[in-house]
Amino acid sequence: MPSLRKTYPGLRLYLHEDQSARLIEGLSRGELDLLLLAFPYPTGRLETRLFAEDPFWAAFPRGHGFELHEQIKPEALAKEELLLLGEGHCLRDHALAACATAGDGEAAAFEGSSLHTLALMVDNGLGLTLFPKMAIDAGILRGTRLRTRPLDGASSRQIGLAWRPASPRTGDFELLAEILGGELATPLPPRSRIAR
Repeated sequence: MPSLRKTYPGLRLYLHEDQSARLIEGLSRGELDLLLLAFPYPTGRLETRLFAEDPFWAAFPRGHGFELHEQIKPEALAKEELLLLGEGHCLRDHALAACATAGDGEAAAFEGSSLHTLALMVDNGLGLTLFPKMAIDAGILRGTRLRTRPLDGASSRQIGLAWRPASPRTGDFELLAEILGGELATPLPPRSRIAR
């Protein structure tokens, strides 16, 4: 956001955070103009533009055996107490898909909406969790003693924008996607930018 404000000082973005399903409803009703979403996520007939990969990293307390590894195999998480956000959060679904435990009942679902709370729970030895790299880069671990390691393989989600197909601001939204993609450490190659 700071570089966007510097480059476009007249731009006014009013941000609203919510679960993806409610955001899509707000976009469909015309209450919102543009969504920043993590994919995969079903968006129906909305126009979408993906612009970055966001890999998952395992977060665990200091002294855990995972400290000895450079990367964590997703199947190794099946033996751990995995703390996740509650039902309805797409990050929960993406994390389960990343560690390939979706539907097996092994993951403990922490029914909350805060990554900060998950970080504190893991820091207090209650289990492990998965964080997207963007959250780690933004300082989610600040003030904790947690250690992190990337997941082995292609365990990630994608970040993109979604808008109504008839929007007259499509060109502006495409430009914004380019700018945001340039700010992130893992931009997508040009051929991977359309959501399916």
